[in-house]
Amino acid sequence: GMSDNWMRDHRKIAFYDISEADPYRGEAIYTGMGVGEHYVGATWEDRAIKVQGPAVLSLKAQARRLLESQGITGEKIPYPLRTHPMADGYRAAVEAERTRLRAQGGRDQRAVELHNLTGFQEKQVNVAKATLFSLMPRGSVLKVPDSLWGSALYAALLSGSAFRGCRVLFVAPSLAAAPSSGWPQMAVAHDLFARLIVLQQEFGPELEAAGGMLKTGIYNPGIGVQEVGARFKAAYENARRTPFLRRLFPLHADVDSLLKHVDVLLPVTAGGVKPPGEIMPKLHLKANFFASREGWDSLVARPEMAQVLEAYLIPLVSTTVDPKEAAQTLAVASERLQANFSAVLSPDERKLVMYFLMIGSTNQDYRSMFMDGEASVLLSGWSGVVSLVDFGLIMTLSVWIDDLDLLDALIPPPTSFQRGAARLGRPLM
Repeated sequence: GMSDNWMRDHRKIAFYDISEADPYRGEAIYTGMGVGEHYVGATWEDRAIKVQGPAVLSLKAQARRLLESQGITGEKIPYPLRTHPMADGYRAAVEAERTRLRAQGGRDQRAVELHNLTGFQEKQVNVAKATLFSLMPRGSVLKVPDSLWGSALYAALLSGSAFRGCRVLFVAPSLAAAPSSGWPQMAVAHDLFARLIVLQQEFGPELEAAGGMLKTGIYNPGIGVQEVGARFKAAYENARRTPFLRRLFPLHADVDSLLKHVDVLLPVTAGGVKPPGEIMPKLHLKANFFASREGWDSLVARPEMAQVLEAYLIPLVSTTVDPKEAAQTLAVASERLQANFSAVLSPDERKLVMYFLMIGSTNQDYRSMFMDGEASVLLSGWSGVVSLVDFGLIMTLSVWIDDLDLLDALIPPPTSFQRGAARLGRPLM
């Protein structure tokens, strides 16, 4: 059931569909996933986002630009990707569509498309990452999980932000949880995370003096992604026994109680949850989350988070909940959280509330920076909070390490030859 209008570059993928009868409602799915059974099931930890509206219309131009850069021009360009003049009533039609969606309970969102073109062409994603990695204000929370952590440049920008007072969380998969687990990729990840751990050890006092945080997490849960109750139970227990996670997630008592009894809640509503198994999910998430201090500290402590979390959880395991009703329930809970959160802030504080979410196909490696064609979307404002629960889950399911021995246990150290060869070949991985 895939649309005929789609573009794919290497293993990176972005789908585009626009109806000839209604040319004002572009839709795109941004993700790092591909097509096939390899990308689904209990072993795949990933996320995607569907974007609809004028913000995605530039994807046609980017797809056409990719084809033209590789010699496909003129009438060889697929018809849906060719340039066409906008209809005379285009802007009026866009406004009418926005009005229709608002009447159905929708609300305006803020998003911009970003693309890394192949080779030595424009690299919008790199610019956006460099900006957010290095310019978030003091006290911000930066969460950067990735399946291929290999860029020392990105790691340096994030480390610099930690020394300015930001709270930076790196996450990479263990060998068992890596979707791409060849020794070259794992050697690069081990090399980079070893340096980050030494940085934590040697500059702990300086980080503390700046009010910053630099933490290295390894994703290694051993619980299938479909075992929802077990995952949230394990995440809650891991957060309770990890001091910095308790400080980072100052949960309201209602949220704490919900998570403490999540294994009871889900079987009652969904007919039971499987016990933890030996399934190791593969961390394939290619997304970054950013929040300013004012947008983070008070928000996660709100009592309304309990309703948001419950509305998020139930549809994951229930076979009787209507998806549209579930989405509406979650939207209402989210709007209540936003309204009550904003109400307790002063006008000056509201100006300092910031959220950003970037999701798409780009990894934190040099290949995504230099070579591959990549497609991402950047959401800002309250739009970025859509990923709050997902990022909280990934962070609290990870093992947070500050010594090299534990790193070696989760990502076996490479041999001298492997380390040297991997460093030389980093731009290709």
